[in-house]
Amino acid sequence: MTRNQPNGFTLIELIIVLVIGSVLLSMGVGRIGKTRSVLAAGGARQAFLALHSRTRAQAIEFGTTARLMLDVAGDSAWIVQGGETLETYRFSNDNVDVESNSVDHTLQMCMIPRGYSEPRCNSFTEPVELTFRTAESAVSVVLLPMGQVKW
Repeated sequence: MTRNQPNGFTLIELIIVLVIGSVLLSMGVGRIGKTRSVLAAGGARQAFLALHSRTRAQAIEFGTTARLMLDVAGDSAWIVQGGETLETYRFSNDNVDVESNSVDHTLQMCMIPRGYSEPRCNSFTEPVELTFRTAESAVSVVLLPMGQVKW
């Protein structure tokens, strides 16, 4: 006795699998976008902290003043030493917006060879809060006049 059973899936079974797969995929894509946004904001903060550390290291190593510049409106930061720009980071490349509680659009922090900031050279005398914001996330750091950073 032989049975005639079809090999494969019916059209209904395939449609059900595709619908379930598309629902799961749409849930995952939304979470990936949010995760990327959170990581971008945190990465921007880490990049700024790295620039801050490099500015201090440059001042100590070469025995001259190094300046950390931050253009809040242009979403970029850079290190200047002796009139030469050593390194630049653009936060806008990562879709991160930089915000500040300072009225200045360009902030300057001068690191001296002793490893701390010279408040008379800085463009600020009170602590400045910087916020690195994406669509889904925001993280902050506070610049203190003597060169410290709190986060």
